[in-house]
Amino acid sequence: MIPNVPVPPCDLLQATPRKSYLPDLSGPGYDGVSRFGLLYLRGGRANGRQVVPEAWVKESTTPSAPFNQGYGLHWWLGTNGDYMASGLAGQKLYVSPEHQVVIVTSTLATVLGEEETETAFRAVAAAVARTRVS
Repeated sequence: MIPNVPVPPCDLLQATPRKSYLPDLSGPGYDGVSRFGLLYLRGGRANGRQVVPEAWVKESTTPSAPFNQGYGLHWWLGTNGDYMASGLAGQKLYVSPEHQVVIVTSTLATVLGEEETETAFRAVAAAVARTRVS
């Protein structure tokens, strides 16, 4: 069970648009993106309040069409109930409900090894889960 750590309000929608195509971590950065992942991991709840309807969290993380079982509503879907958002320049937000883990990465080097990303995230999530004290 993940500790019930308060999640500060997410500032993703307040990020200022930039004129660069490079990743800008001065906006929401890792902290804001990870809080967004925690919001989804917790079924849309933050600070004891339902911020995003739980029904939307479930709908957006399930297949959006019968012909595409790997994509929800803005989320790439894994086979174990995990899901991931993927940005233009290598930003990734991975959520593992099974292991109660959120992983955020950002890199410009995304072309090589892209097919290994989900496998690596699953391995890291499982390793983190094993280190938790019950």
